[in-house]
Amino acid sequence: MKMNKKGDFDTGWEEGMGIIFAALIFIFLFIYVGMQASGGLIQEQTIAKEVCMIASSAREGSSLEIVHAGNIIIEGRDSGIIVKSSKSSVGYFYPCYLNNAEFSVKDNKTSIMIK
Repeated sequence: MKMNKKGDFDTGWEEGMGIIFAALIFIFLFIYVGMQASGGLIQEQTIAKEVCMIASSAREGSSLEIVHAGNIIIEGRDSGIIVKSSKSSVGYFYPCYLNNAEFSVKDNKTSIMIK
């Protein structure tokens, strides 16, 4: 035990809280790095870029049907493409500037209609 300036003994709660705080930061950092290292983000980025390249090179009046894994969701929003790993996920937004495309999602199929 340490003595404080008054000559009394400290209870040690300050040091204990510091150790708990440092442990929480370490745990959250470990979880964050583990989620990023799983490869999910790079998979979403690659799918978004490939879909954008295919859709932007398609001719007017054509339709594209993309069959993908059941856990992936491909959406068109504003002027880009969003690829999500689940409905609650934020996903990856890739600016594609497809103003003449309609997206429709059914199960594990995404249909893109180029106007």
